[in-house]
Amino acid sequence: MSVGGHRLWAHKSFKARFPLKLLLLILQTTTLNGSALAYARDHRTHHKWTDEEQDPKNPSRGMFYAHIGWWLLRKKDIVKHYGNKLSFDDLYADPLIKFQHKFYTPLAIMCGLLVPTLIPWCLWREHLLTAFLLCGPLRICVTLHHLFTVNSLAHYVGRRPYDRSMRPTENRLVIYLSLGEGN
Repeated sequence: MSVGGHRLWAHKSFKARFPLKLLLLILQTTTLNGSALAYARDHRTHHKWTDEEQDPKNPSRGMFYAHIGWWLLRKKDIVKHYGNKLSFDDLYADPLIKFQHKFYTPLAIMCGLLVPTLIPWCLWREHLLTAFLLCGPLRICVTLHHLFTVNSLAHYVGRRPYDRSMRPTENRLVIYLSLGEGN
């Protein structure tokens, strides 16, 4: 689910055509982890100033902050200031990214809550409340916490095989929970 926002748009690790971009945007939307543009913008800023005050997910502010606090709280002015120094022209030039960012809230409700609830309700007659609670809030909570372990657990627990002075670690649990991220 993070392959689009993370590998494609934040790191530009590969190129994708329209059908794959559309699929990855839909999957990104189902996580309710923000628009691909917002995610890529924050993630590029995070990598540019890792473990510094300008880092939006700064683990030196504590494990809770690195895990979910950054997501719950407003960004510090210094983070916004330094984030504005980076170029995001490629993201703003992509019509799919702009569309998803502009209409993120209704798309997130539809892709992250309504469709996942309707599938079990319609296809195998699951009780509507059960379908909603399991496929909506519980799925989103579990998915986000799995993704967030890369920002928190992987900066506190694990091996530092390359440079012991750097905070990021290699952590097998994080690698498994985040489906390959975090190493």
